[in-house]
Amino acid sequence: MKANTFENTYCNPTPLPDYPVGRLCIAGEVHKYKYDYRETADPSVIYEDGKWYLYPSCGMVYISEDFIHWEHKKMNPYDIGYAPTVVKHKGRFLLIACGSKIYASSSPIGPFTSLGALHDDSGQVYRLDDPMLFSDDDGRLYLYSGCGAEIRGCELDSNDPTRLITENMLMFGMNTVDHKWERMGEWNEDSSYSWTEGSWMYKRGNTYYLTYSAPGTEWKTYGMGAYKSKSPLGPWEYMKTSPFLLTKS
Repeated sequence: MKANTFENTYCNPTPLPDYPVGRLCIAGEVHKYKYDYRETADPSVIYEDGKWYLYPSCGMVYISEDFIHWEHKKMNPYDIGYAPTVVKHKGRFLLIACGSKIYASSSPIGPFTSLGALHDDSGQVYRLDDPMLFSDDDGRLYLYSGCGAEIRGCELDSNDPTRLITENMLMFGMNTVDHKWERMGEWNEDSSYSWTEGSWMYKRGNTYYLTYSAPGTEWKTYGMGAYKSKSPLGPWEYMKTSPFLLTKS
């Protein structure tokens, strides 16, 4: 066996230093447990100037040049909620998490300054779950979210990211009739409901790919699917290759 056979092999979970304590511990509710616990749920990663920046729940940020060895830097803010996401947009970095306000910084490690809560022109405030910011190559900015039965999306003001300039529209909902893998249960046996979450946008050429996960992290059938479109807000076409990732053995 050659010495470099496993040179590009990675493990999951990633061994991180200074693994942060769980959010309930941070909130002072550790008395509910016999011991504290650690978590880095729902991380997102960006690549900037030769380095990877990993933003997990409960403690940001981790930095790596090879995706193997990670350095932990406590940035400000350190924890703003579950599923933080960062995007580079118009020369600055925008940060948001579940139910949080939106933040901005000139550096991927902060400090980040609050820009305020998401809102529309009527004054309605939005606190969205599993948010994902997407900066298109035409300079427009979009936000996708959803943690339950549906995935939604909207366009944000490119210069004022706190402001929705479209409705927070339905992108697609759970479909347990046609998509068996979205059904609840260890064998996808429960077609009454699904838990769709973790939407993430990719663009290749002129096609947009909006990925999502279902039916829930508690099931061995948890997987990832995708829809595609020629527009960042649809209409969407289900990709028959879904689920392209599946935990079931």
